[in-house]
Order: sequence, then C-alpha cells, then structure tokens
Amino acid sequence: MSEVVRHEFGKEERDHRRLLLRLVSRLEDREAAMRADPVTFIKMAHEEIVRLHALIAAAENALRIPPLSLDQDDCNSPRFNTITVDRDEWSRLKACAEVVKDAKRWG
Repeated sequence: MSEVVRHEFGKEERDHRRLLLRLVSRLEDREAAMRADPVTFIKMAHEEIVRLHALIAAAENALRIPPLSLDQDDCNSPRFNTITVDRDEWSRLKACAEVVKDAKRWG
C-alpha cells in the first residue's frame, strides 16, 4: 500500500510574507493619503472624538443615581424597585463605573 505525503515547502512562510507586504503597502498608501489631504483625516478624528465624548456622557448619565427623598410617596415610586444581580455582574458594573471615571478624568 502506498501513501502520499503532502508537504508544501515554505508555503506558510511565503503566505506570511505576502500578508506582511500587503499590510505594509496599505499602511504606506494610508500615510500618503494623510499627507496629501490631512484635513479629511483631522475631520474624521474630530468626529470620532465627538462620538466618544457622547458615549461617555451617556454612560455618566446612566450611572447617576437619583437623590433619595424621605417622603413616603416617593418611597412607593417605581424607581425604588429592588434589582438583584450576581457577583460577576456587579463586578462588571463596578469596572464600567471605573472606566467612566477614568474617561472623565482624561476628558
């Protein structure tokens, strides 16, 4: 019984080289485009910054807790319903709050 052993000598390395050359070429093209028209890229960066600021503001608003009132009528309102979360979810929520605080400090 004969068996065929397939082996492609250096194919994986050649594929990696091709990929690297393609990525370097794209990077060079992008740098050339940035040098040719920097205003467009500055506008795109500004739009991204505005979008990120809006996301941070939305996250900050979501984390704000309404002030507590001692009126009996307020204690029966729906905003005082109890929500139960497990430890993992609580840890994730605390981590999100830290991210927002850090972003606010840098913003």
